[in-house]
Amino acid sequence: MVAPLSPAQLESASDKLKVIEATQASQKDAPRPSSRSGWETEQAEQGGSGMESSIMPTVPGGSRDSPGKRPGRQWFGLPFGQPQKDNRQSTTQDKPSSSSAGTGASTDSVASSSMTPSVKDSRHLSDPRHSLNKGSRDDSFLSTISESTTSDETCDSKRVFGPPLIDVYSDGSTRDKPSDVLQDFRQLFAITHQESAEQMQQLLRCESFDKPLPMQRNVVPVIKSAFQDESKSFITIQGSPHAGKTSALALGILGAVGSDMTGIRAIALSTGDVREFKKCFDIVGDAHPIRLCCFESSKRRVSFAGLDADPVAGVSLHEDMERLCSDLGSGAPGMIYGHPSRVLPLLREAPAWGIDLSNVQVLALDDAEDAIRQGLMDEVCEVCTILRHFSKQRLRHIMLSHFLSNESKSLLRCLRTSLVKQSNLFGIQAHRTQARAKAVNHYFAVAPRARWPAMLAVLHHALSLPSGIIFDDESVDARTRTRVSLRSLGVTASVWNALAEQKSGARAAARDGQAGSPKGPAFHLMPSDLAVLKVDLPMVRCILHFDVPKKELSVYGLRLMCLEQQEQKKGSRKNGMSSKSLSVLFVEEADIVCELEKTYHIRMQEVPLDMLPS
Repeated sequence: MVAPLSPAQLESASDKLKVIEATQASQKDAPRPSSRSGWETEQAEQGGSGMESSIMPTVPGGSRDSPGKRPGRQWFGLPFGQPQKDNRQSTTQDKPSSSSAGTGASTDSVASSSMTPSVKDSRHLSDPRHSLNKGSRDDSFLSTISESTTSDETCDSKRVFGPPLIDVYSDGSTRDKPSDVLQDFRQLFAITHQESAEQMQQLLRCESFDKPLPMQRNVVPVIKSAFQDESKSFITIQGSPHAGKTSALALGILGAVGSDMTGIRAIALSTGDVREFKKCFDIVGDAHPIRLCCFESSKRRVSFAGLDADPVAGVSLHEDMERLCSDLGSGAPGMIYGHPSRVLPLLREAPAWGIDLSNVQVLALDDAEDAIRQGLMDEVCEVCTILRHFSKQRLRHIMLSHFLSNESKSLLRCLRTSLVKQSNLFGIQAHRTQARAKAVNHYFAVAPRARWPAMLAVLHHALSLPSGIIFDDESVDARTRTRVSLRSLGVTASVWNALAEQKSGARAAARDGQAGSPKGPAFHLMPSDLAVLKVDLPMVRCILHFDVPKKELSVYGLRLMCLEQQEQKKGSRKNGMSSKSLSVLFVEEADIVCELEKTYHIRMQEVPLDMLPS
């Protein structure tokens, strides 16, 4: 409680106010004088007679007497007696202080209110939390919080709490803007039985999921449409940190996957913690049929400067595979969520362990910019290659990231090219494949599939081709028929169903194929599965391709990794089909040859027609 001023003090204060008003009126265009000198003069002239507490408030955040610091009051430079712009301050001027009494009560109230806000008002200005009244939200408080929220350099400050940026790319690289909005969580489980939907909605409500967040309102319908519309190939979602992107991804998958969708339906890769994603599945786990299997990166307790933590340190691949088989091996709807470095080894071993990947529809990448920054794009692209090869569904890609600046948006274009077109523009694996391709002689022949065995037999007898591998992804029966045709034409061939013989080793399977056959070059028919899974394969000097999937041109480069690397001796001018490792492609249409030449920057020569049977 501030004691009322005496008449003498009021008169002295009034005189000083007039002097200050005259000084400021004459120096409107002059720079502001140092507030510290003005405060010191007033304090010296007043002599500590109570004026310090009524006219000169304490500087928040520091002492008045600390050298080199200015007072924190921003109202000191305003002309006294003029109305303040702040509504709270003008209200203080209109209502005199009720604590004032005596003859000078009214004058003291007007003087103090015109010079400075009250202690209560200053507390409200310094701490926005005081703007909350009995738990109600105040717009000024929310705006204060949004303005003070820190974000990355790539994040637009105007979009901290704004709607997400969503781009949907369909077939033909057409770009669409989604229009559906999730109004209520009752719409989330529209494909589920009514009783189960009400139960899951009640479970969400018990965990404070009353209304969808702005991020969830816009993102959840897009996630659901990715499972229902096969034309959507690539979806990018940009949003501010901690705005609900991860939970929107989880809710969208929960709303899209029903009990009639068996097998693994989605795989989500993330460099962050699994708690935010797993939380939504744990809430509705008792009522929803989908099963989630998480494999986050290992966290080591001791870290060293300049040394990145190994995400798979101390992790047993055998234990992970046993847990994966236990959780998702029953055929019920399921999904995998985890770090790229842990999920990739699991997918490499999944076919050998009997894990079915043929039903995967969606590949999601959370915090895409972190995966790029940590150099994990080789792993992400390889995961995508495995899924595109083994899945019978059309694979859709969903990328979540922070708001990106105009300069950084090229990352999304590179990411779309790396995943959709299977051309990794971030890592070094693509450069290795291209380097291997340039060290190989490439040939192709265009003819109906029924003529391929006879054409291969003619090439083998005319050029004495070395032992090699024939990659054929048609079917087991097709490979068996090809073997019979080659043997009838005098070519030694064996069938290796790679996945069934993976545990016995590639070289052992090759020896078994040669058992009981005459000595000389032999060819082993096999699918591209182990080349995609990067399992140890025999190194040969000749690769023959019975067609290449049009949507998986990267498989051609993976097959070339089975070729031996030969060092050409100095002075050797030997040219022709036998000077380097050979790659011969048999296709029914020549269009794919042009695509391979552009992808690997190579020149493919057509086999002379006079060497082929008519």
